[in-house]
Amino acid sequence: MKILQKMKINFRRLREDGGWTLGQLAEKSGYSAAAINGLERHGRGSPRLQARLLELLAPETRRGGDIIRAAFERKNRSDAAAQLRELEREIAALQKIHARLLEVHNRGSVLPRPRPRAR
Repeated sequence: MKILQKMKINFRRLREDGGWTLGQLAEKSGYSAAAINGLERHGRGSPRLQARLLELLAPETRRGGDIIRAAFERKNRSDAAAQLRELEREIAALQKIHARLLEVHNRGSVLPRPRPRAR
């Protein structure tokens, strides 16, 4: 999610200002301390992790976390829809191939018949 990356939220400052230790936040959020530390130090973290931490560290942003989570879930659904469309195209192509094979089978072999051997 580009939204949170553009916001440049300082999760470490939020955590320290709230009096949370890394361990406490990990326990309360359900994410590992390593995941939270990676987010604090390098900005690496899933949108769900970021939204969950915002809910805990800055309760006034709870609505913002809900909006971010909803956007992430919409993106996942649109990705699934795109994958479904791609599968439907592949199925249609396979059905055409299958129809062509049936047509050839019903008509007979497309390969030339072998010539009788000369004796």
